[in-house]
Amino acid sequence: MNVIGIQAHSNSTRLPGKIYMEIGGKSLLQWCVESCREIAQTWVLGCVTDEKLIQHCCDRDIPLYIGKCDDQDVLSRYVKFARAVGSSSVTRVTSDCPFISVPDLAYTMTVHSKGNDFTSNAFAPRTTPDGYDVECISRRLLEHLDNFVNLIEMREHVTQFVYQNEKELGKQFRVCRVKSLLDLSDQKYSIDKQEDFDRVKGLVRI
Repeated sequence: MNVIGIQAHSNSTRLPGKIYMEIGGKSLLQWCVESCREIAQTWVLGCVTDEKLIQHCCDRDIPLYIGKCDDQDVLSRYVKFARAVGSSSVTRVTSDCPFISVPDLAYTMTVHSKGNDFTSNAFAPRTTPDGYDVECISRRLLEHLDNFVNLIEMREHVTQFVYQNEKELGKQFRVCRVKSLLDLSDQKYSIDKQEDFDRVKGLVRI
């Protein structure tokens, strides 16, 4: 079983409340959730102190998993989520990728299902657009990371340890790089700043 967990929080540093900004009457978080739902069961992963996120999801019937842990300890949130839903693998998507590609998501998850522990299309040098990032992580690897990653900044980014220690981890876990046929790495659909939102909004056809 592979489920999708979208990490989200209200207090973005560069663009506060960006996940609630709307295009076509839907929040950016809704756009992301609806795309992911086309492929697999999807939850938003939030923190117990993030009341605005909780209310937003409740108002829109978005499945929400609330992690009882430090807001920065996103790794712990994913580990507990995997345990709670009884999933052998979790696909990680971030809420600043509202227009994630459904085909890229489906393909990466299919490749991962062949027995990999970590499958990602975001390895450098990347070929997918910024904003199409998909990471599939086995529960076995999540548990390993939870035991060995101590720095809070690395736990916040969940998989940073994997990218930095790919060779060493490859001795114990199956790590797979997913590449596109065409290099589209110069394209950006993630939302980090107001200018990103304005640009992407102009590309969306409602």
